[in-house]
Amino acid sequence: MLHLHPDHGAAGTVIHVSGWAPLTTVIGEPFGYELDWQEPGKRAVAGQLGQVQQQWNGDLTGTFQVPAFLPSMGELSAGPATLDLAYVFVSNPQSALAPLHSSRGAGFITIAPTQFVDTSSPEWSNLAIIPRHIASNQNGLSFAAPTPLAVNGQHLVIQSAYHGPLWQSYNGGQSWQPLSLQSLIPLSNAAGFPAVWPGNSTSVQATSITLDPAYPHSLFVAFSGVLKKYDQAPPVYNLPAFSTNAGGSWQLVPVPSGMVLGDFGGFYHTSQAVYALFSNGSLTETEETSNGGQSWSQQSLSAAVNHATLIWGAVPNQNNGQMGGFSPQLVLYKNNQGDWTPTAHVGLLEGPSDLVRLPHHQALLVSSSTSYPVQFSRNGGKTWQNIQLPTPPGATTQQSPYQTLQLLPSGSLLADVIESQGPNAWFVLPPHAQQWQPVPVALPQNTPITVGNKGIWWNSSSAESPQALPIIHHVLDKDL
Repeated sequence: MLHLHPDHGAAGTVIHVSGWAPLTTVIGEPFGYELDWQEPGKRAVAGQLGQVQQQWNGDLTGTFQVPAFLPSMGELSAGPATLDLAYVFVSNPQSALAPLHSSRGAGFITIAPTQFVDTSSPEWSNLAIIPRHIASNQNGLSFAAPTPLAVNGQHLVIQSAYHGPLWQSYNGGQSWQPLSLQSLIPLSNAAGFPAVWPGNSTSVQATSITLDPAYPHSLFVAFSGVLKKYDQAPPVYNLPAFSTNAGGSWQLVPVPSGMVLGDFGGFYHTSQAVYALFSNGSLTETEETSNGGQSWSQQSLSAAVNHATLIWGAVPNQNNGQMGGFSPQLVLYKNNQGDWTPTAHVGLLEGPSDLVRLPHHQALLVSSSTSYPVQFSRNGGKTWQNIQLPTPPGATTQQSPYQTLQLLPSGSLLADVIESQGPNAWFVLPPHAQQWQPVPVALPQNTPITVGNKGIWWNSSSAESPQALPIIHHVLDKDL
């Protein structure tokens, strides 16, 4: 028997699972069952929804979120569905269990079919999208997808290729100067996190770029380093540095007491200050500068950004390569006691994602890398619900169709859509719109873009020639 609590819910709703089933074991330990989802004419492959654990007495426990997509089924429809328990087994073809194979194909048994109602999510067309502030993780808060281009008025800083050289322009890209990080080599060595190590490049590798809107000659950069005592990778750490003189010289960001340089978790900036986030376990501290890096002060997270109610948390640092992946990045909301608390169901964010504050304590989380590309909160980020978007024309329906999904300052969604046939295509979805509209200007394919400074920016110089000067293009938000 299988019990679902509640037995209905929209995409993103957390469902608690309980019940009882015959004991299954692997190497003498209870193994549990996979959850199986089916709709009329469609059925998921075992394992795509998750697993429930089993006790020695056969009791089942677990949770799952109602999916928006399943790879073998595509976009799920509101209406009745059936969940059951599934497990894989190997048996003698003469076994009495053999006839059960036909229910799922050879090697599967499903039991305990239980009814569930997939209810409708709120629709994009019913939302009032008036962005008050859009905080992207694309710059200082995304080590896995480094900044392609940082824009602050006419001040541009670009990384010409992944781990390639940095270039800087103060006239909107008409002329460029190289931006060297080589002076960080002795500083990182002295700090115990060398930026150059045996088998690695002899140049310092940037992993994020952040600009201070109020101080155009201040630069904040994360760069790669390893632990000196190991003198090799993995693990690789992202380390914080800054310059107050347009890159003429560099310094390491001060480290909060009780932390080490490798606890750095990204730069977060507002119109008032730039914050270097550090985290160790559940503890988060910040170093704050309100004068472009000329001075820093240690602050608790609550004291540092006390004007906000919803922020990005520190980026999980320390890349262990094949030995282990990144942990999920967190979004934090301020509870009634004034403490910053991780909000649930954000997941691992890869690539650009936007955290958007709206009027009346409402918010959006926009990310193509999550199972729920647009999530909406009515209570400052304490809880979230999936937003139903119209399906873009020609989009694949076997997975989330968005290669890239970001919110423009106008409140429109911009999407690089994975087409079921042919190349990707760019679309916009204005506020209250019921269908996507083709972007009326040419945007690049397979080229990282940056949304900011009232437009979309990209570099068309060849990534195969990282020493070549950048060739910058931009399209204003109002022209999309």
